[in-house]
Amino acid sequence: MGVRISDRSNVCLYCSTEGVAFGPVFRDAYDAHEFLDWLTENDGRDAREIPGGSLENLFREWQEEERDGDKTDTEIYGAGV
Repeated sequence: MGVRISDRSNVCLYCSTEGVAFGPVFRDAYDAHEFLDWLTENDGRDAREIPGGSLENLFREWQEEERDGDKTDTEIYGAGV
């Protein structure tokens, strides 16, 4: 499985075995990798094994944890983000 950039502003999860993009769309490759790391630590399954609706719920859970107490990208990088 890989993380592929689908255009300049969006990144997707991509199964290189089946040649299929799946799951949520991320702002950048860093977020996609962070999500996959979080998923491994919290769920233990390969993202390709998780049904779409469940993967979306896990994505929302990850987003909430990422926002909880962390500085936003705008706070870190400025308003140009």
